[in-house]
Amino acid sequence: MDEAPDPALREVLLDLAIVQSFRRDLFVRGPCPPSPTWRRNVLSGLGLASCSPEGENPHVFDIALGHFSLDPAFTSTLLAALGDGVRSVGALTQDLGLDLEELLSRLSLLISHGAVGVRIPAATDPDEADGDIERFNRRCLELLIAGEDVGGLLSPVLLQPVPVNPLEAFFLQLADADLPDDDAAQLVWMGITMAGGSVKDPEGRPIEDPQQALAQLRAFGEAFRRGRLPLLRRIGIVPTTPSPAG
Repeated sequence: MDEAPDPALREVLLDLAIVQSFRRDLFVRGPCPPSPTWRRNVLSGLGLASCSPEGENPHVFDIALGHFSLDPAFTSTLLAALGDGVRSVGALTQDLGLDLEELLSRLSLLISHGAVGVRIPAATDPDEADGDIERFNRRCLELLIAGEDVGGLLSPVLLQPVPVNPLEAFFLQLADADLPDDDAAQLVWMGITMAGGSVKDPEGRPIEDPQQALAQLRAFGEAFRRGRLPLLRRIGIVPTTPSPAG
């Protein structure tokens, strides 16, 4: 054993010598749960952000056995607390007057259905990560518009992917242009046509008439501007345009 080149190999040789595959000084049989204090500190420090469009209060969810409803007053108060940005779980226990375990049990449903997002702690410098994410999202937008199945963009707030469909991608490119709904619909229609695509009705059938297609895009663009776009700004998918210096 003294001639073994590294400590790990010496331990293996010792196991063979004493005919023992389980070493109580090295391993624990079965799960080894974290201490309650460590668990509480880690969970309390997790950041949460609202992923629900403004004005919506999701509280009824489909589950395997049917439907499950949370108290709408709770979800309304929670989403209002998250309206200004990321809040920690620990801060929310104080805001809502709930203990940690009770809050986590309610949050599990909201998180699993995408109404609330969990911020993953960054492993790199935040400023450097934001630049990488912006370049990544720019490329993903190009692929979405070209018809590639990308699926979504990355939120620099949550550090998690957020679903974005191709039609939303076209309107995202115009997010900072401050165009009237008619002009935005016209530009999106031109972009879809140039990409070889087509506008589809709610049943997924292509719309042949240009005026009907424009009307469909106007309705979608208006709903997107009022509901989905503010959410994507809040979680960093759309960078907030700085105010011009006065």
